Amino acid sequence: MPGKSTKILLNILLMSVIAAVVIGFYLGYQAYRAPARVMESVDRMVSEIQNEFRLKPTTIVNETTVYSGTRDVFELATAELEYSIEYIDEQWSLMSKSTTEIRGSFVAKAGFDMNDEFEMIISDSLVVFRYPPPKVLSVDVTGSPRIRKERGLWNPISDAELNQTLSLFHQKAEEKAELDELHLRAEEVFRERLTAIVASIEPGFEVGFVRNYLLLTAPDG
Repeated sequence: MPGKSTKILLNILLMSVIAAVVIGFYLGYQAYRAPARVMESVDRMVSEIQNEFRLKPTTIVNETTVYSGTRDVFELATAELEYSIEYIDEQWSLMSKSTTEIRGSFVAKAGFDMNDEFEMIISDSLVVFRYPPPKVLSVDVTGSPRIRKERGLWNPISDAELNQTLSLFHQKAEEKAELDELHLRAEEVFRERLTAIVASIEPGFEVGFVRNYLLLTAPDG
């Protein structure tokens, strides 16, 4: 007959075996559940991005493509700027000056050419977005420009000269959009929205951004 101490040891051993089986089962179940849970989050991210921007990124999870990219828009504008431009052209001929003044308002839009690839790459708890470089998409005059012409004594302003001045007027408007770095503001807004989407679904995930194959932002560590 085994002694009392032997029975206690056997009971402890039995309880240890049962605990190990339970823990093993639990860990195995969690490992089984993890990919499914991640894919649920991925599905939600893709859906939110599609609702926000009307396009679906090519989605790669642990080096496997799970979604091909689709788009309802080919240009994505995420920043807009309204401003006024004044352009003055003076022409001299034998001490006679002709002047053309043009004033007008413009609206510029900046964002991305979505004919290029837009990807969401997920590995463990890191999400990296790769997207086309931002740029000014359009600069459009709003309403009709106000034109004032003052001819010289013997140098009138021809239609060709006026058209040339109008072209320079529009060129100055395009240069202002570039100088104000509207494309960088468009990129900032785009990144903020994507970060907010990921954080609303997986707050513990870190987010990085890649443009032109150069890493712009990466998580610390």
